[in-house]
Amino acid sequence: MSLELYGFTVRKLAKKFSELGYRIDYDNNWIFFIKESTFNLSNQGWKIHVSSTATEFLESLDAVTSVVRKYDASFKIPRTWHAMLSLTTGAVPLVTTGKMITIYPKQKSDIELETIVNELYRTQNNKLFPPIFTDYQYKDSNIFLRYGSFIEQYVLDDKQEPLLALFDESNVLIPDKRVFGAHTPSFVKVPRFITNYFPKRTTMQFPLTQPRLLQRSAKGNIYKVLTPKGPALLKQGYNGSLAVRGNDTAANRVLNEANILHNIPDYVHKPRVLGISTTSDSVFMLESFMPGVSLENIFTSSVLIKTMLDTMIIKIAKNLMNQILEVHRAGVVIRDLSPSNVLVNEYGQVFLVDFEIGSFITSPISFMGSTPGFFPSFLPLTTSRNSFCFDWYSFGAILFYLGTSIKPIFPESRSKLTKKAFFDKLYSINELTLNGHNCYSIACLGISIMENFYEVNDNTITTFLERPFNLQTRKEARKFPQLFSKYQKLFLEPYRRKILFLLKIFEGGLKKNYYCYP
Repeated sequence: MSLELYGFTVRKLAKKFSELGYRIDYDNNWIFFIKESTFNLSNQGWKIHVSSTATEFLESLDAVTSVVRKYDASFKIPRTWHAMLSLTTGAVPLVTTGKMITIYPKQKSDIELETIVNELYRTQNNKLFPPIFTDYQYKDSNIFLRYGSFIEQYVLDDKQEPLLALFDESNVLIPDKRVFGAHTPSFVKVPRFITNYFPKRTTMQFPLTQPRLLQRSAKGNIYKVLTPKGPALLKQGYNGSLAVRGNDTAANRVLNEANILHNIPDYVHKPRVLGISTTSDSVFMLESFMPGVSLENIFTSSVLIKTMLDTMIIKIAKNLMNQILEVHRAGVVIRDLSPSNVLVNEYGQVFLVDFEIGSFITSPISFMGSTPGFFPSFLPLTTSRNSFCFDWYSFGAILFYLGTSIKPIFPESRSKLTKKAFFDKLYSINELTLNGHNCYSIACLGISIMENFYEVNDNTITTFLERPFNLQTRKEARKFPQLFSKYQKLFLEPYRRKILFLLKIFEGGLKKNYYCYP
């Protein structure tokens, strides 16, 4: 499904329901189809959510609209193609994920509600769909229910912050809680047709203890667990999440990562796969627990403060380059190299994690995905990035981040027309924040690699790092990436000199005009 097809379908649907007496309204994310004669009968009640993958959304929508017309129900759908994608890719809060179509039925009794739910159930044959964590699931279908408010009304919490609200049995506004586990207000009785059915679930077969949730997301959870051989990481991928194209699901991404990790030699600093388990709705991968902290947190980590006073940035950069080369020798393109996916321990050793969208250099098809700032966003989104040079672009962006502590995420990077302005801005930031510091050259090197990434490859990257490089002017900085002659010794003798810039970071000594751009 394309952006144009989605827009055409929504416009056609709005015209059709307008002729049927519906009022059409919208905000930034949603378009509302409101049946005035029935919607105001109640401001709250049981809402029906229909979940779907992006590829099956229009088919589900067509089936749903035939039912809502019959029962004069109001409903809402994502206003744009991007808003629709965000509901299945995890770009919205987890309590909103999967709620592709919301139906506000006028029916009051449980029997009437069950009638419309059953009719919707018969129209849906979706096998894959994102789970909705706040709702009751109807049978094993993509239909979910939750009791809540039909309109936006608010109550203030203890901190005087507005919360979405509904009325209790005493007609007093209380918070309309959207929490995990199908929460229902105490004064509401859950219809028996919902609670009478309990979907069968199979469980994973790992001997695990002491699970601790590290991350909850739309694609699945990540746990730190204890195995008989020590701590490990458990990654979950839902069958129906992230299904944007073909087999591009969260579950298949976990399987893809396991395959990638199996084909990278164990001497590379990456997780080892300890096991795979498949359940009725997920795939779980058990992998070895990797030490260290991510580059994302490197500037705030108390663990690294003492050692970072030495030439740790240079050591990290060199070790990261070597790990990338080893992965490439195994025929793997990382495709999502970013500060959050690079771990560093107190000795400057680098560990690579999260290979779920990685690919083999010989693979014609790659999973979609990227980290803003660490891929060339001036290229079309359809670019497969199935080439080693894209990992070197990410490497250059990480060098810039290591040197400046700023992620290269700016609007100018989104188009080829403004690409030059984007790199001009990066050079300006570097000059304003680092001129005179040792990290100036590492950031310049990073920008040069990003700017010329198509010309960087595994055979030449080490040569670029060792060549003398004079960066007295921005014009000279735009030459093909080489290194300061004075900085060359720091790469070859990483313990010889301290980096004063890091000392300034930890003492809060960054220049105040650090975000001032020309």
